[in-house]
Amino acid sequence: MRYLLDANVVLRVLLADDPRQSPEARKLFVWAETRMGVLHLSAATLAEIGWVLRSYYKFDRVAIARQLRGVLLHPGIHADAHLLQAVDFYEQLAVDFLDCVLAAEAMVGNDLGVVSFDRDYRRFSGLKWFTPGQIAP
Repeated sequence: MRYLLDANVVLRVLLADDPRQSPEARKLFVWAETRMGVLHLSAATLAEIGWVLRSYYKFDRVAIARQLRGVLLHPGIHADAHLLQAVDFYEQLAVDFLDCVLAAEAMVGNDLGVVSFDRDYRRFSGLKWFTPGQIAP
């Protein structure tokens, strides 16, 4: 069986800030490490972790990227490969994390483009970005 991780479990591991929950969450990560690929981390959960670290704990982009990359590279965690690229984008560009996720996902598939009014997508080299009017004039 695979399990979807909620952000609060990952945050307890990253922050080690709760005397009861943090050790329990760390134990889960150790358990997953010995059974490879049991815990799944979704893009939505990763985005929530980044948001909490930024808004509540006031981490900067580099610190957030380091934390997210560490979670994604944990041997017991399974996540879509494009999420590592999204973390790299987030660290390098002044763009919202969810926009980074969308851009990375589109760039993985050759037949995907992003449709948005958000001009931040111009910052992603190689991304096929369109406004709605370009698609349906």
